[in-house]
Amino acid sequence: MFLRALSVNLSTTMLSTLLSTAATLLLIRYLSPADWGSSAAILGLGQLIGALVSYGSQIERVRRYSGLDGDERSAEAALDARARWTLSFSLLTVGLVTLLFSIPAGATVICAAGVYSSLGATNYFVAARRFWLAGSIVLLEKTFLFGTVAASVLFQFASVTTLPIVQGLVGLLAGLISLLSIQTTPPAMSLRDHARRVVRQYGSARYVGIASLAPSLLLLDVSLVHVFSTPENAAQFSLASKLVAPLSLATTSIVTVLLPFMVGEHSERVLLKRGVAVFFVGGFLLVLAVLLASANWWVPTFFGKDYSGAVFPVRLYLVNTFLAFFTRILVTRGQARNDDRVTSLMIACQVLLALVGIAIGAQLGGASGAAVSVVSTNLVLALALSVRGRSISGRRGR
Repeated sequence: MFLRALSVNLSTTMLSTLLSTAATLLLIRYLSPADWGSSAAILGLGQLIGALVSYGSQIERVRRYSGLDGDERSAEAALDARARWTLSFSLLTVGLVTLLFSIPAGATVICAAGVYSSLGATNYFVAARRFWLAGSIVLLEKTFLFGTVAASVLFQFASVTTLPIVQGLVGLLAGLISLLSIQTTPPAMSLRDHARRVVRQYGSARYVGIASLAPSLLLLDVSLVHVFSTPENAAQFSLASKLVAPLSLATTSIVTVLLPFMVGEHSERVLLKRGVAVFFVGGFLLVLAVLLASANWWVPTFFGKDYSGAVFPVRLYLVNTFLAFFTRILVTRGQARNDDRVTSLMIACQVLLALVGIAIGAQLGGASGAAVSVVSTNLVLALALSVRGRSISGRRGR
């Protein structure tokens, strides 16, 4: 069951990520480095606001839905989806009005609305272990994203705010499709009732919310490089993070599937006996080794001499992807064991140190200096989570 779920989720996630990455790379090639640096900063800020509004509700919902039976799960998910869509649409309205006064600010709010909607789009289907439908919704969202961005580049009307606005609109579409797919009609509620339901979810998320939100603060990374260095360095730094996005989201797909299965008492040992961890670690090592060895060739070949300074940051982010694979699995294991408090505090400390380091590193060493901060703090987090995991296992073994 796990291997089938993982293969479905991983394949759809990888296809979705490739489409999203392709859209981003098209814009990188089309825009100047300075314009792309500004676009990436707006996109990161919008994604962060969307994650702030969501505050870990996607993890909390998967865990909560997994403990309900079919009919009860559908009814609860329909109410949550309606509340999320209502709030997302309200944010979209605010963003459209803001466009009249400031296009970058309006694009940021629209992006936030879509990210918030998209983050909750597949919660119900993941909890119900309907991974194919969950993946299909994400795949459809990213297909619209790629098609719209490709058209904007082809007809030469792409701009700094194209990707944030399109990201917001397709995210809202994913939320609406998810709501309609639940096939349970929720009772009518006022906007105040929807808001109260969302606020209650924030309270339910608690430390899980902190654990999921803290990494989202790293979406400020490009903005910090933009402020403390130059738009060109921000573009090179953003290129590094965007290029490894398919590998990074592959790890997210794995741990997304893990969470419903790891709630069981003995499930983790079963997974390890099947050799799943060994298989994926070996595959990641091989891919990372090839990309690391050939970075001097393919980065300037595909993106031009203006991005030759991105080679070292790209290599650092490839190493960071390998570290993130372990940290996300360790975090998921801690959440499955209800060790939310310590896990979330560790993540929060790592993120705060990384942000400070990015600001200092960008000022001293541009894109490369900022990337060093991300990798070094993630290494410390991986070691701390490993020690914590052994401590918990030791106490349970007594």
